[in-house]
Amino acid sequence: MPDFTFFMDFRSAFLLKLKRPSIWMPVFIGLLAFTGFTGGAILNPLNVDWILSAGGDSLQHYIGWNFFRNEPFFQYPFGKTYGFGETLSSSIVFSDSIPIFAFVFRIFSGLLPQQFQYFGLWICACFILQSIFAWRLLSRFTNDVFLLCLSTSFFALAPMMLWRLSVHAALAGHWVILAALDVYFDERAKKRHWALLTGLTCLIHAYLLAMVGAIWLTDLIRRVVARKMRASSGLAELALIFLVIGVVATSAGYFMLGASPTQAGFGYFRLNLLEPIRPSLDWPIFGDTSLPHGDYEGFTYLGPGLWLLCVLAAVLWFKGKREGKLADGIVPLCILGIGFLLFALSNQVAFGPRELFAYSYPAFLEPFTGTFRASGRFAWPVVYMLLLALFAVYLKSMPRNAAIAILTLLFVVQAIDLSDESGRLRQRWSTNWKTPLASPFWDEVPKLYRRIAFVTPGFLTPNYGPLALLASDNRMSVNGGYFARIDPIKLSSAKEELRAAMEAGRFRSDTLYVFNDRALWAEAVDNFNQDGFIGSVDQLNIVAPGYRGCLTACGLKDPEPPQRYELDSVLEFGSGGGIEQYAREGWHMPEGDGRWTDGNKAKVSMTLNSSDAESYKLQLKFLPFVATPHPTQRVTVLVNGHLSAKWELSNANEAIKNIHVDGASIRSRNGKVSIVFSLPDAASPRSVAFNEDERAIGIFVKSMKLSVASTELASQINK
Repeated sequence: MPDFTFFMDFRSAFLLKLKRPSIWMPVFIGLLAFTGFTGGAILNPLNVDWILSAGGDSLQHYIGWNFFRNEPFFQYPFGKTYGFGETLSSSIVFSDSIPIFAFVFRIFSGLLPQQFQYFGLWICACFILQSIFAWRLLSRFTNDVFLLCLSTSFFALAPMMLWRLSVHAALAGHWVILAALDVYFDERAKKRHWALLTGLTCLIHAYLLAMVGAIWLTDLIRRVVARKMRASSGLAELALIFLVIGVVATSAGYFMLGASPTQAGFGYFRLNLLEPIRPSLDWPIFGDTSLPHGDYEGFTYLGPGLWLLCVLAAVLWFKGKREGKLADGIVPLCILGIGFLLFALSNQVAFGPRELFAYSYPAFLEPFTGTFRASGRFAWPVVYMLLLALFAVYLKSMPRNAAIAILTLLFVVQAIDLSDESGRLRQRWSTNWKTPLASPFWDEVPKLYRRIAFVTPGFLTPNYGPLALLASDNRMSVNGGYFARIDPIKLSSAKEELRAAMEAGRFRSDTLYVFNDRALWAEAVDNFNQDGFIGSVDQLNIVAPGYRGCLTACGLKDPEPPQRYELDSVLEFGSGGGIEQYAREGWHMPEGDGRWTDGNKAKVSMTLNSSDAESYKLQLKFLPFVATPHPTQRVTVLVNGHLSAKWELSNANEAIKNIHVDGASIRSRNGKVSIVFSLPDAASPRSVAFNEDERAIGIFVKSMKLSVASTELASQINK
């Protein structure tokens, strides 16, 4: 027969606590902090303007939820959101849409209005839970209600939590860190509490899970070492927690991108040693110090009230008597805190704008540093440990009346420091949002198409927001968007498929194409030859296969005709050199007097003013990427699909090559010239230990010129 003792004990304890002020006071403090700092308007679930107008991560979170609510109810993983990203295999996890809330509200999706958001409710819950667990931790140092209220208020308005509200709501869930510390110091029913907390945290955010998981593992090790539990029991708990995390993570969709969805950025998104004092972000008293790189991820600003408390607690500690040994569990927690701090600082340690030193780390750590690249966030548990230590010293050392008076004064100073940021946040969240998709054309899109294809999609697809919102509101799908992680192989495959389709002029009848790639837009304009519309609307370049609706009246404009190439004109590949309108795929940004090819293929496409000549000469001036560790660069040139030149280059000096082009191949295409460079030996300089450049490069092209060739000259070219 099942044992319900634990649940009955929990119910009795919960009902008992409801009768005590200890449960209601922190709830009230959290609600007061939420209302005071945010204004409270975001709690309205029908109010989505504050999210849409904010853009950025907030928009990503909402759109992820908006797609997820329309997914099939019975699917696995449960968090799969095919509509948001299609073959990129997205899930509710990688839009950071707070899966725990998404799963709950998904149940009632059919009853909810079309525009519905739970992010305001989540933020309110974060304030309340932050206060509850801070109260529980602080209760270990005092039972005085006034002191607990004042001390808890500092945690409820911790600046490093508040800053996350407007940029990454899921990461405002700092309460799970406090909950982990609470379980760490609580000896009751640890295994069950850890299983519940890690499972819940897994449904909030992976970074928070890593922090909570590290605290749990430290607690497990210290209990086994201190012989508070048998090794066999420790192994059983280890297996249970990993099973819980594995099942929850798999069900939510963590592993839809493979085992390790890593990205570069470790050492960039770090903790700067100056951050707790003078933050890199605009904060009222100290201001913006313009710290380098992505140091904002290590935002750990304490505020003047807490810094003054630090000074006061340090004085009290040095003056007080320090007898006896440290409380149980403090030493392992300090060791963990040092580990968190070292990881947060990364391997590139900085103080303000100055880089102090850098060091290399073992290659086997790269999967971890790639997964948790924003290492600066791991300073959060360290700051909360420090604050708990400060309040422990202060509350145990100061007389009650003096402690209340000083804490009140310090809280006023802290609140004044927060007031400007609160005002800015309220103003930003009170903005009414208006869609930039103003044309009546967009009302017809859901009736004609099942999907919107960005050409091309990416980790952060330009201008994706309004279009993804349109798609999610109408049960359409999009092939891109904004994702916390993305499968680079699938992304590359999706891009290549779109490139091939644009070159061949193949457009799906169920798809509206929206272009953010200038080169592929030019390809589409060159090759579109089917029924429908190609042009622009609301400043977006689109291809609408089969569209026969209103044009001029709906603001649809035909594409501007491509500029024709004048024979004998020299096209420079440097900045402003004229190649931009003809360059298609496979080119890096200009550098000096030219630009490198990108990858194994590069293309130039143009239409001639005159195409009646029998022969042409194409002259190229370029430098191959050839070095001692990479001695050969093979180059194949195809003009209008015909093999025109093939070279194997081993000299890094500038080369000038002339290529014969048959006039018949140009006349048959109505003056169009397509020049494709095939570069099988393209490589990144870093991969061949030449320098740190990670781009795959083949040749550095400086200029190109096409001219008419006489019969005699044509016979000499390519020999």
